[in-house]
Amino acid sequence: MTKLESLRCSGSDFDGLMVYWLDVSLPETILSQTGDGKPLIWVMIAQLDELRVRGQEFKALQALQKAPELQNDGVARREVKQRLVEAKRLLDETFTRSLSWSTGDNSCWVNGEQVEIHSRREFQSRLSDLCDRVYSQCLILDNELINRRELTPSKNFVQMDLEQFIGV
Repeated sequence: MTKLESLRCSGSDFDGLMVYWLDVSLPETILSQTGDGKPLIWVMIAQLDELRVRGQEFKALQALQKAPELQNDGVARREVKQRLVEAKRLLDETFTRSLSWSTGDNSCWVNGEQVEIHSRREFQSRLSDLCDRVYSQCLILDNELINRRELTPSKNFVQMDLEQFIGV
């Protein structure tokens, strides 16, 4: 068993796993499910070069900020701090853009099958379709008070009424 085949959800109450692959080459095999049998979605990020450069700039400025030479130079310290804020903004912006589907550059595999995705809405639709397949035997409840993993104490009453109604 390879390391990828041993991928598991970090919590037993998780419904599946989404992997954002941050390497220029794909793994030998794209798995269709986790090691514990849950659905698996792979997203390969295309804009890695810019993301890597922004990350290196940010890390270098963080290291520079701790340099002992800056302790006695308030102007240089302030300049490094400003550049660090700007580098963080650029890193966040690049990260958000690299995860965006609008460029059409990212690749996606849903349960081991490559799918084309061109928008966030299309990605959400694919995710919804996957959930429909995985939970095809579930009772459909179109009520946002009930349709939650954990209910608040005030909503437990609704759950008890529903359980009595369906005979659980």
